[in-house]
Amino acid sequence: RIELGEIESYLSKFDGIKESIVIDKGEDANKYLCAYYVSEKEYDVGVLREVLKKSLPDYMIPTYFVHLEKMPLTSNGKVDRKELLKLEDQMSISTEYEAPRNELEEKLVEIWGEVLGQSKLGIADDFFELGGHSLKATLLVGRIHKELNMEIPLQEIFKAGNIKSLSQYLMSVEEKEFRTIERV
Repeated sequence: RIELGEIESYLSKFDGIKESIVIDKGEDANKYLCAYYVSEKEYDVGVLREVLKKSLPDYMIPTYFVHLEKMPLTSNGKVDRKELLKLEDQMSISTEYEAPRNELEEKLVEIWGEVLGQSKLGIADDFFELGGHSLKATLLVGRIHKELNMEIPLQEIFKAGNIKSLSQYLMSVEEKEFRTIERV
């Protein structure tokens, strides 16, 4: 069970962060956490994640972080969550965007996006930092086999972690035709 207040508490202990709020976004299988924080300067997402990992389990580490100068408030003085949800374009992940360099990477970005329910993916983005877990990794292996005719062991998703590394591995793999099981 994820306790949003606990995440907010640890995030607020970070030196320089005055206020924070964490919201779960997305739908069922594609849910992820987004942390909004108020501070004078914007912090590196990797640093925030590392600090939180010391106190929280991986599944409670937010996927995205949004730096704000002040929290949007309702007329009652409470945090305006609807206004926060509109700030999608300001979400930060730990890595700088790297575009796909070839057709294989373009296809992998598309597959990862569908499995993770994300649209802004680069080849250096970490699968597990974007909300991936073992079940989604299993789905990813199946989709890669089906769409690219390349069979890879599940452990390669954990080893590679991002599209850049995975595409290098896939270049050394021979194609193996995907066969569906026919209904009887």
